[in-house]
Amino acid sequence: EKGMIREEIKLFTELVDSEWAVASTPFLYSRIFDDALILKEEALAEGAARVFVEKFPRHPLVRGVIERLGEICYRKGNMQEVVSLLSRLQEKGSRVEQPESYYYLGKARERLREPAGAEKAMALFLDELRKKGLQSPFQSDAFLVLASARLARGDGKGAMTMYQSGYAAAQGEMRDACLFKMADLSRRQGDSDSARSMWEKLVREGTDPLWKKMAAQELSEMEWRDKWKSK
Repeated sequence: EKGMIREEIKLFTELVDSEWAVASTPFLYSRIFDDALILKEEALAEGAARVFVEKFPRHPLVRGVIERLGEICYRKGNMQEVVSLLSRLQEKGSRVEQPESYYYLGKARERLREPAGAEKAMALFLDELRKKGLQSPFQSDAFLVLASARLARGDGKGAMTMYQSGYAAAQGEMRDACLFKMADLSRRQGDSDSARSMWEKLVREGTDPLWKKMAAQELSEMEWRDKWKSK
C-alpha cells in the first residue's frame, strides 16, 4: 500500500506544474499533502501545505490544511507560526475540523507567555470536545493550562476547579500531576491538612515515580516544619 501511495505522490508531483492540470491543482496538492501525512513524511507534507495555503487561500479545503500545518509547526516547536496559522480559528463563526487545533493554539500561546490567549483557546478546545461527545489525550493538560491562566490573574478558586476537573479526566502521569498541583495550591491557600492528605494519597496510589518523589519531599518538608514549630 505504501508503495502505491509513493507512486501517487510521484505522479501528482509531476502533474501539478503541467498546464493542462491547472484546474486540478488544488486537488493534486491536497492529495500530495494527505499522502505525505500517511507516510509520515512531514517535510513533504509541510511543503505541499504551504504551497496550497499560499496559492489557494479561499479554497474550501484550505481550513483543514491550515489546521494540520499548524499541528506540524507545533511538533517542530515553532510556536509563533502556530499562533499565526491557527489564531484565525478563534474568529466568530469559525469552525474546526479537529478540536486539537485549539489545543495546539492554546499550548503555543502558553509557551509564548500569553495566558489570556491560552485560556481562551483551551476553553474552546474543551467546549468542542463536549459538544461533539469526544475524548482526547490532551484533555487533562488543557485543564492544567486553564488552571495556570487563572492563577496568573489571581483566581485560586477557579484554578482549583480546573485542577479537579483535570484530575477527574486524567490517567497515569497526568492524574498524578493534577493531584500534586491540587495539593500545592491547597498548601499555598493555607489548607495544610488537605495538602498533606493529597500528597499522602499520591505517594500511596500514584503511578509516576517523579510525582511520587516530589510529593514525598513535600511531606518531609511539612514534617520538618511541624517539628520546628513545636520546639
